[in-house]
Amino acid sequence: CIGAFICGMETGWTSTIIPKLQKENNTMGIVPLTLNEASWIISAHNLPPLVVSAFSGTFSEKFGRKATILMVGVPYICSWLLKLLAKNFYHLLASQILQGAGDCLVMTSSPLYISEIASVSVRGFLTGFVLFNYKIGLLVGLISGTVLSYQVFAIIGLVISIAYIAAVLPMWESPVWLVRHRQADRAE
Repeated sequence: CIGAFICGMETGWTSTIIPKLQKENNTMGIVPLTLNEASWIISAHNLPPLVVSAFSGTFSEKFGRKATILMVGVPYICSWLLKLLAKNFYHLLASQILQGAGDCLVMTSSPLYISEIASVSVRGFLTGFVLFNYKIGLLVGLISGTVLSYQVFAIIGLVISIAYIAAVLPMWESPVWLVRHRQADRAE
C-alpha cells in the first residue's frame, strides 16, 4: 500500500526536517519556526483523524472502497505541494492537516479494501503489509530527511503521491461493496 508508505514517509519528514526549520539561517526559504510552532507542526497531522475517522467508514460505504482510497491522493498531493512551496508556519500547518486527513483515510480504508478483495489464504499477510509499508516509509523518510535537501524531499513526496493515484486508478472496486450496492454484475 503506497498510501501507508507515504504516511510513514511524512512521519519521518517531521522528525528530520523540523529541527532544520527551527534554525535562524535555514536555507529552505521558510521563516524559522519557534518551539511552539514546531510543536504544532509535529502534532497537527494527529488532529484530522479526530474528525475524519468518524466519517471514513460512512464515506467508504457510500462512495466505495476504491473511490475512498483514490481520494486519499488529493490531500497527499496538496500536502507535499504545500511543503514544497511553503514560506511560513501556516503553510506547513495546512500541509500537516491535509496529510493527517489522508493518513486517516488510508489507514482505515486500505485494510478494509484488502480484506474484501484478498483470498483468505493471503488476507492476513496483505493487511499486515499496510503496517510494514508504513514502517518502510518511515525509514525512507528518516534517511531522506537526513541526506536530501528540503526541496528534493518534498518533490519526492509529491512524485510518490502522484504515483499513488496512478497505481490506484486501475484497481477494481471491492466485490463486497458492489454486491451491497446492487451492482453484483460488476463483482467478479
